[in-house]
Amino acid sequence: MKAQKGLKLLFDAVLAEAKENPAFARRIESLFTAWAPPSKRAPKAKRPAPTLHSRSPVAEEIHPTRDIERLGEDGLHAALAGRSPLELLALLDAHNLDPAGKMMAETDSDVIAGFVVAAAKKKIARDRKAFDY
Repeated sequence: MKAQKGLKLLFDAVLAEAKENPAFARRIESLFTAWAPPSKRAPKAKRPAPTLHSRSPVAEEIHPTRDIERLGEDGLHAALAGRSPLELLALLDAHNLDPAGKMMAETDSDVIAGFVVAAAKKKIARDRKAFDY
């Protein structure tokens, strides 16, 4: 019974402070919002559909997993050189090389091109392992 009485006194004090102090009330409110059940939380923003990316000429011209085996890493880097960040992001999206969207905010073409090469190598290794019996 002591615990119940102690908790009641504590919650009464918190409620009284929240009524008198709006900043404290907002902090308490934010805590409850963060711990709300999943059904009451705001839905996560969905990644936009790849309308531009799927029709990009660079995505049809360059196929990273095919080209890295055919041209090698340096050849693929050369094929990606001079492309705009938007073209490279379209390539990533069209070939599903960045499903987590890690590069979507990147604006440096060299960084994106390096990611394309690394993702293509990773995809090839994963595919080879899948067919290694």
